[in-house]
Amino acid sequence: MRINRREFEDVSILELSGEISKNETLQLRNLLETLIESGNIYLILDVENIRFLDSYTIMSLLRAKREALASGGSIVLLRPRAGLKRFLSIGQVLDLFECYETRMEAIRSFDTFRNAAKSGVQRPSDENPVKQAAIAQRESLLRVVELLVQNGFLDNEEFMQELYASSHQALEIYRDELARRGQKEQSGGSASTTS
Repeated sequence: MRINRREFEDVSILELSGEISKNETLQLRNLLETLIESGNIYLILDVENIRFLDSYTIMSLLRAKREALASGGSIVLLRPRAGLKRFLSIGQVLDLFECYETRMEAIRSFDTFRNAAKSGVQRPSDENPVKQAAIAQRESLLRVVELLVQNGFLDNEEFMQELYASSHQALEIYRDELARRGQKEQSGGSASTTS
């Protein structure tokens, strides 16, 4: 993986390209931690030339985003490709990152954080409490998974395959239940019209 760093005013833009293995994830995580600790809290990850991130990389990015948020900033993604979006959507990880198609949109996204910092108030949230609770629960689960992976109790790839399989199975059960309800309503509706 190659990382090309650019600065635009108070925003750091990291252009990522190539493959991201475990070693490269550590390199990226260390860079993000160093930037955040030094006060660079508005971070854009340009992932246009990245086709895949494994679960270890995703967990590292989520941890870095939490650190940036705790410091009053954030990490956003720039130009994720369709394949990467699909992969991140499996565990609804994509919901945890703002994604932008242009650099200027991504840069402007930090205005709310800057304004909140100037006024001394927290960033206003446009999300409802149920969604916030779901996101917090998902982040907690990802932290647990990260600990299990780090301590050798869980294999990354095996976990992601099982997660995908269980998500697919849950979707099939949901579809079957909807079909049963539809059939029940139709049979109930036709019985009431004939009597």
